[in-house]
Amino acid sequence: MTRDASSHIPVSDHRLKEINERALLVDLPWDLEIDNSEFQGETAIVESVKKLLQQQPER
Repeated sequence: MTRDASSHIPVSDHRLKEINERALLVDLPWDLEIDNSEFQGETAIVESVKKLLQQQPER
């Protein structure tokens, strides 16, 4: 199965490698990670977000 190229911006292999190398340098403080390796039902995701929203912000 191939991806439909019409929905992508044309980028050279060199530029794509450069973008990916720069992206590896970024470290973002994620609040919630959803494991997509297995199906996560809507209820499980909503409950995870609710727990996150109920936490007090760090100061």
